[in-house]
Parts: sequence; C-alpha cells; structure tokens
Amino acid sequence: MSHELAILYSPNMSLGANLLARLAVEASKYLNKNYDIEILEYHHRLKNDAPSGTAIMLGKTLAEARNLDFHDCAVFSRPSIGKRKANEIGIVSVRGGQIHGKHEILFLGDHEIFSLQHTALSKESFANGAIQAAIWIADKEAGLYSMQELM
Repeated sequence: MSHELAILYSPNMSLGANLLARLAVEASKYLNKNYDIEILEYHHRLKNDAPSGTAIMLGKTLAEARNLDFHDCAVFSRPSIGKRKANEIGIVSVRGGQIHGKHEILFLGDHEIFSLQHTALSKESFANGAIQAAIWIADKEAGLYSMQELM
C-alpha cells in the first residue's frame, strides 16, 4: 500500500516519546556496552498489552544502535536465579492507577546511572503528535514513513 500512498507508522505518536528514542540513541553512543540498559514502562491498570509497543520500539532502537539483534538481547522477565548476561536489554512492565504512559531508559554503569524518561500526562500528547504527523505527511511522496523522519 505504501507504494501508492504516503503512510506514517509509529507505535507512539507523541513527539516526546519519539524524542526519547532519539536521545537514547545519542546516549548509547557515549554510554557504551559497559552500561547495562533497562527500559521501564508504566501504564494504567486496564492496558491489555505488556510490554507496550513503545517499550518494544525503544528496545529495538537501542538494540540497533548497539548492533544487536533485538530478539536475542531482549529480556522481558528474569528467572529468580542467574546473573545478567552481556548485551541484555531488559524491559519491565508496570500496570496500575491511571497512568497514561511513562517510559524510562536506564543506562547502568559500574559507577553511575544515567536515565532518560518521558511521561504522557494526557492522551492529548498522542493526538497532538498525530495532527502534526498528518500535516507533515500531506505533501510527501508515496512511501512508508516514521515519526523519526518527522523529527
């Protein structure tokens, strides 16, 4: 279909969540493989999927930045016994309350922790991003686009 129309696909239409992904890639350039990565995502108690599409997108983005295969390095739960393996990207899901969406990326080093986070305070952040995406893509040629290209 994208050979006939301009299509924009994103697991999250919020500009802030997509900026988080971009900043995480930049951070990963400086915080090398000596830093472990954990992604924490929080959503309201009624959310059906876990992990969220945004958490998966962040994990895939960071895996690519580190030249890793996401399916090989992603860990969605940990056994009660065992050390963390090299190059793992942990993704932890929390469900409760009325949280619209919060995503935090931790880079955990031996002597410091660096974190980036985005919190959606209302669903308006997704709607505003979708409106900006619609305006942006209106004059684009046929093809498949992402929010990263809009940024």
